[in-house]
Amino acid sequence: MPDWEKEIVTEIYAQMQALIQAGAQDGQVIRLNREQGGRVIRIAWIGQVYKHIPEPKSSYVCNREEMASWEQEVDKDIFEIIQDKVFF
Repeated sequence: MPDWEKEIVTEIYAQMQALIQAGAQDGQVIRLNREQGGRVIRIAWIGQVYKHIPEPKSSYVCNREEMASWEQEVDKDIFEIIQDKVFF
């Protein structure tokens, strides 16, 4: 895995952790569903790609709807893993 990709993944994990924990400070537990989580992962990914790569390939920053269904499922899986780890 290239260094830029490791940096992106690390930052996305931190962003998702902060998002998931945001309500916990006030005693609220807010859990996104699988679909919402996948969308948030994609948005975070696109932001980080632009931060690390000035002119990224279009496939790196395409809309979620343009991704293959298996890629969308991977984003959902990633979010669920992070959410489960943060809450447990």
